[in-house]
Amino acid sequence: MAETHVIVYELTDDMADAAADAVIDSTPGLVMTGRLRSLVIQLGIYGFASVGVLVIGIETDQPWWFFVAPAAMLALVAVVGGAMMVAYLFGWGQRKHLGDVLREAIRGLDSVRVRWTITAEQLTIQSGKDVREIRWADVTELSLTGTFWLLTVSGSPTMLLAGNRLPEATARFVLACAQRAGTRIRVAHSKGEAEPAVRADFP
Repeated sequence: MAETHVIVYELTDDMADAAADAVIDSTPGLVMTGRLRSLVIQLGIYGFASVGVLVIGIETDQPWWFFVAPAAMLALVAVVGGAMMVAYLFGWGQRKHLGDVLREAIRGLDSVRVRWTITAEQLTIQSGKDVREIRWADVTELSLTGTFWLLTVSGSPTMLLAGNRLPEATARFVLACAQRAGTRIRVAHSKGEAEPAVRADFP
């Protein structure tokens, strides 16, 4: 008999927020905030250093050319910091909008109870009367986050599997099926989420 794994869970409004984070953080071009975190720290260090040099220059009555480099550095910090603030606000707005859309979608479902049946050949997702069957061969990408796993499917909307509800054996089975099908597997870190317990490079 073919190996079969079944996962059943109920969707909630809180899960909609987590799903929004997972979608945003796994989408290239919308992951600005997390990737720029180290740059923020560097900018802070450069900014404080520049202010320190300016203060020293004023206290020691240095000539005008002494202040050019630290002033230019402060201007650069201001410009880059402003750009990062815009990127942060953009990402926050995207998360809020997507979270609202997902919550409305959950409320519009006939049933919030979701059942995944996973075999080596296909995945079957059932919510109320809605049943969707997906062949592993059509899953082009699997993005792993701490809460949700996102499956990009040819000719179908992106499917969100509650990765934090998966037993370890089931998680490994899903990864093995994806690898056999040639699916690209990415590890994406959702905002405030821990790294997935099962990595793509499992033994």
